[in-house]
Amino acid sequence: MKNLKLGFAACLTAAFLFSGCSKDDNESGDQQRLLLSVERIQKDKDGNITGTSKTENKYDSQGNCIESITETTKENGFSQQEKTLKKYDGQGNLLESETYVDDVLSSKDIYTYEGNVETHESTTYLRGTTISSSKQIITYTDSNRDKIKTSVTTMNFDNSTSVTKQETSYDKDGKVEMIVTFENDELTQRVVFNRDVDTQTHYLYFSDGKTDESKSYTLTITYSGNKQTSQFEYFDGKKVENESITTFNSDNRQTGSESYENGRLVRKMTDFVYNGKVESFTTYYYSDPNSTEPTMTIYSTYTYNK
Repeated sequence: MKNLKLGFAACLTAAFLFSGCSKDDNESGDQQRLLLSVERIQKDKDGNITGTSKTENKYDSQGNCIESITETTKENGFSQQEKTLKKYDGQGNLLESETYVDDVLSSKDIYTYEGNVETHESTTYLRGTTISSSKQIITYTDSNRDKIKTSVTTMNFDNSTSVTKQETSYDKDGKVEMIVTFENDELTQRVVFNRDVDTQTHYLYFSDGKTDESKSYTLTITYSGNKQTSQFEYFDGKKVENESITTFNSDNRQTGSESYENGRLVRKMTDFVYNGKVESFTTYYYSDPNSTEPTMTIYSTYTYNK
């Protein structure tokens, strides 16, 4: 697995269900390390299996994921298959993606590219009927499409239309300086980055343009060895501190991770095993503030092509 600095606000359902396709972008074709399958077993606090999932991925000769199938089961007998099919152009740009749930089309995405502009059109379906659609136009600073300048998303849902616009500015070194978000032409959020002290100030606004102090905050991220600390200081005086400690072995492979919120353990990853193409680990989640026992455990196994 790639070594990552782990965040704290993990979506547990998405973490359990989503596996996706993975490759090392620094390699090409059959030299890439590709994620072939992911298997997960979820258990409750009493050790009972509450769900399982298995994802299998297929790739083209360039290492682009062209098919991903996830089989999911739940303790109540529910089972579901989700299949995603993707198409690319000769440069590896994604052109089309279709997702089927139990062989019924649930969403379709189409991507087009012209110079420094990328357009993404998405449609979701329910039993053959369109329930929502969106069009996102992303303008990059140049034709390499590395840095986003603006993003405009028009969403149609339930006979209503909303438009979200995001503008990103950069400093002289090319680092993000500020991100401003508008909802239907009203300013809703402004994020200012201060690289000197590694802080981000998030301003969220009411519809009348005034700052919402209960949601606006300054985020300060600091690193010390294998520890990352995120300090949230809200405008109304509330403070939240999150901490993540990640350990690695002599081969720079992850051997463990612990995440804390205000000093309380909320997630622990351990029991990492690396056996050739197969990697496995166990993740414990602690959602009950009154107990030191895990409320959910997920056993994960990743299989690569090499």
